[in-house]
Amino acid sequence: MNSIHYIIRATLLVILTAIWNTNIVAEGIRIIPKSYTVRNDSLYLLLDMDLNSVHVNSLTAVSFIPILQAANKQAGKIELPPVIVTGSKRFRFEQRERALAVGQIPVIPYRILLDKQQTGSKSIEYRIAIPYASWMQKASLLLRQEVKDCCDQQVLGIDTLTKNLNLKQVLQNNNIAANPVPAHDTGTQEHRPVVAPIRVQANIQTGSLDYASMVSFLRPDFKQENKERTQSATLYIDYPLGKDEVYPDFKNNREEINKIDAILYPLLSDGFSELEHIRIRGYASPDGPYGENEKLSANRSRLFADYVEDAYKIPSRLFNVSSVAEDWSGLKELLRNAAPSYAPAALKIINQYGIFSGREKQLMDLQGGIPYKDMLRHFFPKLRRIEIVVEYRIRKLNESEIAEMIYTHPDLMSLEEIYAVARYYRPGTDQYREVYEIAAFHFPDDVIANVNAASAVMLTGDLESAWNYLRKAEADPRSWNNMGVLTLMEGDPEGAAVWFRKAVGVEPQKARQNLEIAESY
Repeated sequence: MNSIHYIIRATLLVILTAIWNTNIVAEGIRIIPKSYTVRNDSLYLLLDMDLNSVHVNSLTAVSFIPILQAANKQAGKIELPPVIVTGSKRFRFEQRERALAVGQIPVIPYRILLDKQQTGSKSIEYRIAIPYASWMQKASLLLRQEVKDCCDQQVLGIDTLTKNLNLKQVLQNNNIAANPVPAHDTGTQEHRPVVAPIRVQANIQTGSLDYASMVSFLRPDFKQENKERTQSATLYIDYPLGKDEVYPDFKNNREEINKIDAILYPLLSDGFSELEHIRIRGYASPDGPYGENEKLSANRSRLFADYVEDAYKIPSRLFNVSSVAEDWSGLKELLRNAAPSYAPAALKIINQYGIFSGREKQLMDLQGGIPYKDMLRHFFPKLRRIEIVVEYRIRKLNESEIAEMIYTHPDLMSLEEIYAVARYYRPGTDQYREVYEIAAFHFPDDVIANVNAASAVMLTGDLESAWNYLRKAEADPRSWNNMGVLTLMEGDPEGAAVWFRKAVGVEPQKARQNLEIAESY
């Protein structure tokens, strides 16, 4: 009965069919709580937010702010990160206000949706985790809606999404932080990192044996801190006959342009990123006269760069624009990967004949022209594309920003900044482990990140996950002490001693102490 009541209530929660004012139009908004559970001292919330019918003018923004309110209002209240639908001018005003704010910690939105023609879907899967407190067990989940324009900010209303969370089976401990921490996100809601399950159990302490003092936690080289990032996308833009300009609403162009939105809008709005370069390269397929293809690829690259510059208000000095008249390298790669029956013969022609020595004519004559027609249909369209590479740098974060962003934007953090959060938790706790696993997820090839993640998961008894991390770094001497500790935890002191002897030249004091322990078994 309770579950049926929940579904009916949730489905009818927020259905607004009114025009709030002349600046905002909204019909059929649906915000549906899907689940709320408690795991590892954290409350996990999942909301489905359908804001596709919300439209604002250029100077206006609407914020949707989930709120947890205790049954006894004096006991506790938490406002969660907002979802904001904003006009383009209001978006730029907010950017400027954040940049000029001194000594203030800005509220980092869960998502910003810029309401313009090329905006994609406004459906959001809102996932968040916050440290659990006892008052949340029977708390209400509310939604406050605010509107902000050039001159004023006002509350449109507060709706009750769920009157009583009625949480059960809550495990308590003393590692609960004071502020909400959103669940870590890797850029897509579908593929987020999760804490690995504990499969192999081991005690952190056995008698007088303290594994926490035996494992290695390596310090990153702060002088070589890398906060430069790169994102890229490949777009297949359709053009009206005889046109080289970008028409966003032509055929499938809206979906392709959404790829750029996904890269640039977060970077331009987060207040932490600074664009350094945008490289744009246009490609044409090999069919047709070389001179025409050269002109076509150059024009479309240049006009696409003009479109990006104008649409996102990016200075022209940041752009590097180039073109490839005929992408023969791309064709060879497609032939090798797809491996049609004629691929060996076609590749032989491409390698044997030059572009201006009859290469295309030889391909057209191959096997009566059937392979060339197949390439025209299946391969050449994939060669006509635009590649964009965005290079940017993340500024150094302060302590308050670090504590929040490890779960919202860990991709913007350095190893040093991620590890700064670990000191708030006790070694051996799930929270401590999670910090180091987030670091390893975002720095998968970094020896320090993998060695430290192995140490953190060993202290929870998860030996299988520890091996997974150490295998990535096994060839590096800095991992050898941990290899020894892990081997010892599995009950093989002789094998552990071999690793500790190897590690003496890397961590002399710790490795010798560990070797004495292994040899005393």
